[in-house]
Amino acid sequence: MKKIYLLISIILFRHSFKAQDFKLGESFKKYEKEFIIKGISSTSNNKYYQYNKTITKLIYNRVIDRLYVTTQENKITCYIYMLVPKVNDEGVPKDLIMSFEKEMNVKLKLHNGKYGIKGGGLLIQFSREADPETKKDRIMFYTTISN
Repeated sequence: MKKIYLLISIILFRHSFKAQDFKLGESFKKYEKEFIIKGISSTSNNKYYQYNKTITKLIYNRVIDRLYVTTQENKITCYIYMLVPKVNDEGVPKDLIMSFEKEMNVKLKLHNGKYGIKGGGLLIQFSREADPETKKDRIMFYTTISN
């Protein structure tokens, strides 16, 4: 269990520098102007946003096409990076998975075509999906934390 909490801390710290500078569990208020609201859940009142500025940073040597954030009670609870696959990428690229595993010192499990790890209220997944907005083929990097 201690390893899971350490992993959460490392991920929250490292990924804030890989793309936009925010963290899971952090207040969303100071970032709101950089996002467009895309929807509000009628059952949970969670809000779903899309980043509306150009993203120039890379994640695992892949361009970030879009960034989505979910908030609950104005706290960031989820972020989704839609990464542009390289020309020769098939499925979730092995080099991306290996880089993540090496950087985080964890082993991702493959389940139903998605690579992921779950523990301590944190879920991280990589999968190959169509972007819900553009329908373009993307590598989805999904991270969420629950209470």
